[in-house]
Amino acid sequence: MELALNILVALLVFGLLIFVHEFGHFLAARWAGITIYDFSLGMGPPVFKWKRRGTQYSLRLFPIGGYVKMAGEDEISEDENAFNKKPWHKRFIVIAAGAVMNLVLGLALMTVYVGTNPIGVPTTRVVLLDESDISRKAGMKAGDELVRIDGYRVRTELDLQFSLMRSKGETVDIDVLRDGKTVKLGGIEYPRESLGDGVSALKIDFKILAVKKNPLNVLVYSFKNTGSVVKVVWFSLIDLVTGRAGFNQISGPVGTTQAIGNAAGAAAKNLDFTPLLFITLLITINLGVFNLLPLPALDGGRLLFLLIEGVRRKPLAPEKEGIVHFIGFALLILLLIAVTFNDIMRLFGR
Repeated sequence: MELALNILVALLVFGLLIFVHEFGHFLAARWAGITIYDFSLGMGPPVFKWKRRGTQYSLRLFPIGGYVKMAGEDEISEDENAFNKKPWHKRFIVIAAGAVMNLVLGLALMTVYVGTNPIGVPTTRVVLLDESDISRKAGMKAGDELVRIDGYRVRTELDLQFSLMRSKGETVDIDVLRDGKTVKLGGIEYPRESLGDGVSALKIDFKILAVKKNPLNVLVYSFKNTGSVVKVVWFSLIDLVTGRAGFNQISGPVGTTQAIGNAAGAAAKNLDFTPLLFITLLITINLGVFNLLPLPALDGGRLLFLLIEGVRRKPLAPEKEGIVHFIGFALLILLLIAVTFNDIMRLFGR
């Protein structure tokens, strides 16, 4: 029963994020005056469907994916309101709108997350240092404002956590702002603690100040923290490509479903929806960033072709672009299979 509930919650979360993404494309297409044939949530045969203003809306059997089918999107159409008849900048906005909506949702959820934090709004200012602390012995003082950890810019608590996890050395260099001047604290040797799945992080011995919430600082910090999540996604991809991070640190649909299920289980037991809220905003921001990458078969790949069209003042041959997207799609499917297999092995402790 618990497993079924966790899967249901995961499907609802994925359904929400997919709906928001496709709704972004839909709204932008309506704004651009493009003929829309179908707005579907899910794949396979339709369970419910209705038609309004020439567009069929459908909820389909398999709760994976969704799409907005527009005239002239994947073929040449003679419809005067077809996608292929619109100026390249309008097509650019339509393609980008899905990922942008995911990022907007992430910001909205982040604002709720920060606004409901009972501790207050975190800062990057250091408090609570004891005489025996490693940090104090290295020269850190209460009131110092964290600037960089091993070169990684720290603007939020999430930046702090990620920089401590990303650091691979035995020691860490910390830049702090003190009396308006940057002070470099080098070679601080913190103990390392395991976070599971081969991931570890440095364990610091200081805390950071949290201030009383008000609408302005909640909104400002929410923007900053959303930017921090985007930066974490970007640097995680760089670390994966460069070999700094291992393949076992990637989660696919199975691993993500398990994480959502765990958060949902905690919410049901403790009536605390904060973990579920946080993982949902992480996933939607991840989805937005990943979709904007200039890779074939992703929205970002299509945006790259549109930018090239804007520079050349004429589109590339549709058949050539189609081949590139097909190859990219095949590679993404192979990656999905690999990370899913990795998730399953991790699930069974192998």
